[in-house]
Amino acid sequence: MKEHLDPLAVYIAFPFNVASPEIFYDSMGARVNAGVDQIPATCGEYQTLQNGVNIQGSNLSLTVSALDCPLCVFDTLQRGTGRKAFKPQTANFFNMICENYWITNFAVLYPTKLVVRQIIDLGNAGEMVEPLKGDEIWAYPCL
Repeated sequence: MKEHLDPLAVYIAFPFNVASPEIFYDSMGARVNAGVDQIPATCGEYQTLQNGVNIQGSNLSLTVSALDCPLCVFDTLQRGTGRKAFKPQTANFFNMICENYWITNFAVLYPTKLVVRQIIDLGNAGEMVEPLKGDEIWAYPCL
């Protein structure tokens, strides 16, 4: 990338197809529903650490954890303005790799190799997924 001072955000978009999703996570033992339980007009970003983010639908359940880049947003990308409280209408999940205006964990203005670890656990519809109990699949990007 050519060096510039404009704000920059980079996300990974996950292609989850979950019917009628209910999205929530654990915050110190309390269930927090994405969007519904947020403070209105805030950024609407969430952390995927601890037990991950749970996405339960009428066709499947899954839990997503992002160990190296825990910030994520749901439904649609919303940048630059505060977000009203909302209920996610889709299971669109965007994991923030970097944001050069606030914080980043790598030198975004220089050539670099990114290694980000994602944990995705699948389950049947209506079941609570137990994080970190499944098998591991390792995927490496190819040039």
